[in-house]
Amino acid sequence: MSDDKKKYRFPNPVGFAFRVFFLVFLVFIFVTLVQDYIKSTNSKFKKKEYAEDTSFYDSSYYERRFGVVRTYLYLDEIPDDESKVFGKYWEIVHAYEHYIAAKDFSAAAKVGVENARARAEEEKDALLEIYNNPKFEENKVMLQELVDKL
Repeated sequence: MSDDKKKYRFPNPVGFAFRVFFLVFLVFIFVTLVQDYIKSTNSKFKKKEYAEDTSFYDSSYYERRFGVVRTYLYLDEIPDDESKVFGKYWEIVHAYEHYIAAKDFSAAAKVGVENARARAEEEKDALLEIYNNPKFEENKVMLQELVDKL
């Protein structure tokens, strides 16, 4: 009779708890991976909804961080059009690009780089064109600031 008692063993509670914990951990990892995959595929289809949230653009715009606005317009693949939502950002970004280019070419002209002065003048003229004919009234003050810095 003693042989029958030795054959039947109760499971080790620590080992059983470890196996259950490991199984729950694997299920958690799997669910997380599936959620990340769904989010990444849905973001491509919901880009329009995402793009209509302009709070980040507004804060950077009003803080005069036009380089940041430019970077995120390109990263978010916002079309460069004259829409009411993003048109004002694109207009100021284009003006800022001309402003930076004019400053860079002016600095290059001081060092003696050939044709840099002509390019600086072209960039200043492009900035003045945007300044003289703004498409969005709210950009006038900021365009004036860029022109004054030249």
